[in-house]
Amino acid sequence: MKTSIQHICHISQQTISLDGKVVFHLENQVESNEFLNESYRFLQIDYPKFFKMDILAKLAFIATELICKSLIIKDINKDEVGIVFGNKSSSLMADLTHQRSIQDKNAHFPSPAVFVYTLPNIMMGEMCIRHGFSNENTLFISEEFDAEILAKYTNHLLNERIVEHCMGGWVDAQPGNYEAFLYFVGTGKSAFWGEHTAENILGLKQKSAEEIAENFQKTAFESEPISSEY
Repeated sequence: MKTSIQHICHISQQTISLDGKVVFHLENQVESNEFLNESYRFLQIDYPKFFKMDILAKLAFIATELICKSLIIKDINKDEVGIVFGNKSSSLMADLTHQRSIQDKNAHFPSPAVFVYTLPNIMMGEMCIRHGFSNENTLFISEEFDAEILAKYTNHLLNERIVEHCMGGWVDAQPGNYEAFLYFVGTGKSAFWGEHTAENILGLKQKSAEEIAENFQKTAFESEPISSEY
């Protein structure tokens, strides 16, 4: 069965691109949480729970939101949408925040709202709650973006008819660095971004990264980072 990439969204370097077009860019250098909050406001999303999420969940949420808005969502059976992601740093950002809250015996205030995000797959749960997806959820952790395993596993799900569609890609966040590269995969004739293969995924990700870097270089200017707590 031929599988195809129907939409892509890339978030990196204070830039969000959807299907190859920049939809949001923030010039002033800010921390990742502030950038994602500004993105949420700019995109006029109405989902207050967003502000309680960690960085990883916010990245996945915004990219998924944009892709879903590009789909004819009423024609998709949400029970048949799977999620297959890759990640390097697991839930590092939430882990660091949680660690800061417990390391001082005299100021020991662990937060359940933070602790819940110390599992990286919670971001996928947030997507399912928001969009009603209720099928396969798999997260692979690897040293770098592994298009081969993502493509093979996703195509297996589609070819075996375990799912009809799949949201795939890479979501990772570290101190001072973050990236989400998501794509929506299905079967049939709709193949705006070509066949769903490891080679094509890598090519699309690289091309998108180059376009984002070029846009960043054109618009970026030196400024002091704006402080924002995670």
